[in-house]
Amino acid sequence: MRKRQAGMVLPEGVDPDNLPDEKALKRMLKEQKKNAPKDKSLSKVLKYVWDGYKVRFIIVIVCLVATAIISALSSVVLQNLISSFIEPALDGTGDLSGLPLYIVFCAALFMCAVIGAAVYNILMAQIGDRKSVV
Repeated sequence: MRKRQAGMVLPEGVDPDNLPDEKALKRMLKEQKKNAPKDKSLSKVLKYVWDGYKVRFIIVIVCLVATAIISALSSVVLQNLISSFIEPALDGTGDLSGLPLYIVFCAALFMCAVIGAAVYNILMAQIGDRKSVV
């Protein structure tokens, strides 16, 4: 007879005072996991969203991915702005002729991120509201 180890989870119907061997315990745990009820909540929610709001859901995914990519690129764009324009200007060796165009590019990029975030937030609010028109 083996002693029960601390933190050991036993399958249902196993007497802790009369433990089977390790292989039998593993087999019993595996069968118990296989027979456990499956949680279908996520699949039900996705099916509900996909069936009723397919176009909106696709737009939300596209906006979410685009906003994430733009947010990740923002640090690279700002670092490039500093290294290409600001640091050389402080040294007195820089050419600032392209700075206004680069600032317009940065502003347009950040506005795309803001608009994308607003769009996916509004659409997700409409998807979450059961009364919205499909």
